[in-house]
Amino acid sequence: MNIETQKQNRQIGMLVQDFTSQVVDFYNHMETQPVCHSVPSETLTHLENQDIPSHGRPVQTVYSEMLRDVYSNTLLIQHPRSFSCVPSTASLLSWMGDVMTNAYNPHASCQVNAPAPDLIEKKLIRWMCDLAGYPASGGGLFVSGGSIANLTALTAARDARLTYDERSRAIIYVSDQTHSSVAKGLHIIGFSQEQIHIIPADSRFCMDMDKLQAAVKKMFPIIKSLLPSLHPQVRQTQGVLIPLQIFLHFAKNMTCGFM
Repeated sequence: MNIETQKQNRQIGMLVQDFTSQVVDFYNHMETQPVCHSVPSETLTHLENQDIPSHGRPVQTVYSEMLRDVYSNTLLIQHPRSFSCVPSTASLLSWMGDVMTNAYNPHASCQVNAPAPDLIEKKLIRWMCDLAGYPASGGGLFVSGGSIANLTALTAARDARLTYDERSRAIIYVSDQTHSSVAKGLHIIGFSQEQIHIIPADSRFCMDMDKLQAAVKKMFPIIKSLLPSLHPQVRQTQGVLIPLQIFLHFAKNMTCGFM
């Protein structure tokens, strides 16, 4: 490594130390900050008028600009009074884990590349399977977030329940509380909007099982394979969990698939 690169790395290291100190202070006094910051119009104008430079700018300049103009002008979804969107972690332990993992950037696609991370992932998944009551044959994988998790589960459910020729005849039942990522995922894996049927939720924001049963019976003479789209093990709506056994009983009686 040449001298100039080593010098820049030392500067980056000092900035990381400064950033860590600021983050800790930010979290320790987060409750004194407003959840929503009013973004000064001149800040947006400044960013809008910036050109993409042909050469990189000094790292200290970019660092200061990010803190001043970007990070300080966002909705604090990790704030204790923030109840919108999907909240980010409020734990610095999780943040530290992300920083460490990103710094070393292990390629955990297979055991050969990263045997220790691969082992840890398998042990954690097995632990979670035990908590959920899954058999020894159960397994899984970690993904980047809820949208990708839904896409993965939808694909697995499709392939487990439908042949290729049956896919165009399948009906997907979702409640009116279902996250938009489900419809997006269904579109990605080949289902049309007309195949998605929305079932009203009850007063507890859970899918109304009587209305679901009536909807399935109405379509039953037309289709051979049905795929109610539900959350893995239990369907999460607005903080409400529907017991798995309800869906198991329903799916068994109606010859349906669920996820």
